[in-house]
Formats: sequence, structure tokens, C-alpha cells
Amino acid sequence: MSGALSVPRSKAADLLLRAQLLPRPRYERVLELLETTTARAEEVMLDNDVFSEADLLRALSGIYQTHFVSTEKLARAEIPRATVQMIPKRVAETLGVFPVLFDSQTSVLSIVTPDPDNGDLLREVKLVSGARNVKAFVARPAAVSAAIRKHHGGDTRAFASLERPSMGFDYGQQVTSDGRVIASKDSVKLKDSVRLRDGIDMNISTPAPSPAPSRAPRPPSGDFSPAPAPRKPPPVPQRPPTPQDPVPTR
Repeated sequence: MSGALSVPRSKAADLLLRAQLLPRPRYERVLELLETTTARAEEVMLDNDVFSEADLLRALSGIYQTHFVSTEKLARAEIPRATVQMIPKRVAETLGVFPVLFDSQTSVLSIVTPDPDNGDLLREVKLVSGARNVKAFVARPAAVSAAIRKHHGGDTRAFASLERPSMGFDYGQQVTSDGRVIASKDSVKLKDSVRLRDGIDMNISTPAPSPAPSRAPRPPSGDFSPAPAPRKPPPVPQRPPTPQDPVPTR
């Protein structure tokens, strides 16, 4: 599985620089900070306030052209045990992935990972899980690791050090390259009141219904007579013409 992990720790910063979303001076600072830690660029940029989590995930979502999962939503998600076990703990830790939803009808497994564009990684997940297809959403590396510790290791405080105020974005949203936030028709929202089950309880994001057109009040029950026609206003009386003095003749 080593081939699936051949990703430089500076990958996110490299992509942001290429997309002109990270100024070069800050990029060079991130590279300097990477020399002092084993963390990936995502965590270095977040820890040093180069980006907020909202801005980072928004930018990476546009680059990867996929949906993202915030730390807050991932921490609150209730993942069925059967779904968690589709990717064993050691494999999840090695690949840096975590399953969030399995659709048993279509055999599609949705995962979160910092590398949703890594084809080798997705093939490994597909092989290990037995799913027919794998759908990858982007999340920060520390959030993926916390999910593994929480659901595989029973660490109820795994997300404690990562939790921050609400981002204002739902699971299932995608930010396009021009900055627009959209909701895919097959996206899943991890709401507090929704318990994810294998292929069940999928909240499909749909456009808000248009407001119903207003209607005239209906007549009382039993009264089917047509409404009386509106009365015409009385004619405005016209003033008689003012008599003109005859022109004197000579």
C-alpha cells in the first residue's frame, strides 16, 4: 500500500500556490514550518493561521472538484459499526481514510481523506472494502485521524482539540473554482438528528421548493355562486362648456 501513500507533505500548499490562492511568501513560510514538524501542510497552515478551516476546505474543494466534510460535521456524525469495519483500523491509518457512508443498494462507499484525487488510494480502498465504487470527500488530515481514533479506538475525546466554531457549511457542499457553493443532488448531509445507516436515511440535497402562487380567497362551503362582478365607478360629471362672449361686430 506504500504506492498509495507517496504524497509529499507539501501537496496542499503546492496546489494552492499553483491555483494562485496562496501567495508565494506565505508558501515559502509554510515550507519552512514543514521542516520543523511531521505534519502535513494542511495542519501547518491551520495551526499558523495561514487559512481558517473554512477557507482551506473551500479552496481545496474547488481544486479537487469534490465535496468536503468539516471537522464539526465529522465529529457529530454517527457512523454505523458495519460501515466503519469495511476499512480495518490499520488500513485506515496507513491510507489516511475513513468511511462515512455505504449505500448497500449501489455498493458505493463514501470516504473522507485529505487526498481525494489519489487514484491508487481509491483503488486500495475499493479492494479492501469490497465496495463496487468509492466516492471520496476532502477533509483535513487531523479530522480523519480523529475519526479513526473515535470509531475504531473508542476515544470519545478524539475531536476535542480540533473543534472550533461552526463553519456555516454542510456536509455535501462543494465550492466550485469560481467560489460558488453548490449542493450536489447525491450529497449527504450529516445533521445532528440524522443517523446514517447502510444505504438508508440519506438526506438528498434538493433545491428549495418555489413558493406557491397566491390565490384569491375561496367562497364559503356550499356557496358555488360566482363572485359578483366589480362595480364600475360612477361617471364623473362633466362641466358644461363655458359660454363665450360673442365677438362684437362693427
